[in-house]
Amino acid sequence: MKPALAPKLTDLLDHTLLFKNMVSCFLGLQELYIKVCDVATKCGSMVTVGRIKQKGRAVNNTLDGRIHVIRDDAASENLRNIVSRSKYLAPSERHLIEPMVPILAQPSPNAARLTELLYGDEVDVYEEVVGWAWVQRRKDRYVGYCKSDSLSQMAKPNCIITAPLVHAYAEPNFTKTPISKLYCGSEVRITRKLPSERPSQPVIEFGYIEGMGWIETSHASQIRLKLPEALLVVKKFVGTPYLWGGRTYDGIDCSGLSQLLYHLMGVSIPRDTDHQQGSSQFGSITGFSLSETRAGDLLFFPGHVVIVTEPGRCVHAQARTMCVKEEALKDVLSRREQGMKMDDVTLKRLSGAV
Repeated sequence: MKPALAPKLTDLLDHTLLFKNMVSCFLGLQELYIKVCDVATKCGSMVTVGRIKQKGRAVNNTLDGRIHVIRDDAASENLRNIVSRSKYLAPSERHLIEPMVPILAQPSPNAARLTELLYGDEVDVYEEVVGWAWVQRRKDRYVGYCKSDSLSQMAKPNCIITAPLVHAYAEPNFTKTPISKLYCGSEVRITRKLPSERPSQPVIEFGYIEGMGWIETSHASQIRLKLPEALLVVKKFVGTPYLWGGRTYDGIDCSGLSQLLYHLMGVSIPRDTDHQQGSSQFGSITGFSLSETRAGDLLFFPGHVVIVTEPGRCVHAQARTMCVKEEALKDVLSRREQGMKMDDVTLKRLSGAV
């Protein structure tokens, strides 16, 4: 019997390369699957099917779980006459006392990020279990889970942070090491003010925030910004990384950026693009041309929103470049027009400005 021939080196190399390609393909599909699951968690599976009570009988209907406190076993007390659940929960008011915490889809650090809470955000807490709180943010009604030890009571704020990122110090001295930070849009209460301990010209004023430290008062405003001022702040986010569910200078998504713009002006709008687009706060502009767009307008594409900064130009957080970018509207349209009709593009303007 002839001995088995040893495999050729070229054959071994071919098989090794084939195996590597198969592994690479599998990892790519796995990554795509994870992204699809994340999107489904936020926009699909979070829409909860409920048993709606109507005229004394139960009928099938749906409630959007992103903005309604509802799950299979429980619902908020105000839904008692609408859905049938085994228990109904009453809220208790709290505030976020950390710079930022994510709101997650489940009470687990590995769950999908839905949105974020910023320092000073008011929430209604409906349930606390093993270090997790089931909460609803008051301004946009967004629902999810966050760490319960990040919440407490807080005095009414008197300022809003208007810089993308602000350092807080243990004493009013900018040469010291910061002990914390605050993000743009955070609502704070400054209780006292002092000039910087380190001489400077002009004098730098610091304000004290209980539990946070000292910040430069020039980074906070006691009044809401006008549109031109708010746009200048938002444009400072150019280059900020894109982050699904993000609301800060560390990472932000498209609807988080548009929500921030209006928050700086004292207007609370919904969190997600579909809710923003459908909000009665905005009027629709039909038959528009790009030259007719105005600063502050919101232009909606399927699953995306951009902020008009001036006629024909916009700023937006986009996953394509994974960052915030300012560019011409025609460039945005040219990239998206393949397979898309202009009927899919909606221009919205704050009611009263139409």
